[in-house]
Amino acid sequence: MSQVSPQAASPNGPDINLSGQQLGDFLLLRRLGRGGMADVYLAEQRSLRRQVAVKILRAELARDPQYVSRFKFEAQAAARLVHANIVQVFNVGELDGLQFIAQEYVKGQNLKQYLQRNGAVDVPVAVHLLSQVAAALARAAEAGVTHRDIKPENILIGLSGEAKVADFGLARVRDDAHRNHQTQIDVTMGTPLYMSPEQVEGRKVDPRSDLYSLGVTAYEMLAGRPPFEGGNAISVAIRHFAGRTDRDRGDPSGRAASLERVDPASHGQLPRGSLSLRRRVAQGTTSNRLGGSRRGLGQCSTADGNGGDLIAHEPSRGHSATRTSDAA
Repeated sequence: MSQVSPQAASPNGPDINLSGQQLGDFLLLRRLGRGGMADVYLAEQRSLRRQVAVKILRAELARDPQYVSRFKFEAQAAARLVHANIVQVFNVGELDGLQFIAQEYVKGQNLKQYLQRNGAVDVPVAVHLLSQVAAALARAAEAGVTHRDIKPENILIGLSGEAKVADFGLARVRDDAHRNHQTQIDVTMGTPLYMSPEQVEGRKVDPRSDLYSLGVTAYEMLAGRPPFEGGNAISVAIRHFAGRTDRDRGDPSGRAASLERVDPASHGQLPRGSLSLRRRVAQGTTSNRLGGSRRGLGQCSTADGNGGDLIAHEPSRGHSATRTSDAA
């Protein structure tokens, strides 16, 4: 039975740190971080004696059926994907008015944190991480799931250098009857720096959109900055459509130069074999001797001083919402 206090569980109550309280089978040890939708806690699952990460939907959003639906959908989308490079979901539920997801706890940092601390990465490091993410996306595509928010914040790096894709809150799922389901009807959300042109336009997307976002992420990893930047979401979107990177800002390392041969403007014409290409990239680590240094991939200096807590950043409420016609 949950032992969360009624005040803490009340959507109308104050924002209270739930550390130390019991939520069903989970003892909330301490809060790891806060996102636009949820607070994330390190917890101990008593029955299995293991540490997990528990995401709790923020109280003010728990009153909105759309956000509750999206929150549950995230768990359902991720739960159907069992893969070493995807953060695993263990449980989803509601107790005492609290909507929660219990999922795999990963020690380390996310890719955004790593890039902020270290800058552009060497090619071997990029291949090591990107091949793992590609494998995760290939698995998602096979299951009919499009993530729709691939970006450095949602790529987690464990202490051993393993990469894991997190946060399926914006995913689109095709069921066995080939009907499409998404988190919010008539609304597309994402991060403009990494969104494919068709996602910005609100058109129907498929796994190729994730591949585009991974390509943008790859460029940022190698060049130390995204290929398209602007003062607001609209200006960034225009740059994606134009398909021209900011070459005048320079690529001192030259590592991203080869990516210029891939024209983002032709993304809508990706060949049917693109998923096969993704699988080949994913298999590259088995035959590629990486060399180079991967030092620091799993190291993190966090605000709470524990040097090993990892959470994926939640997309902010209302962050870059665009109208779309591909309703569920």
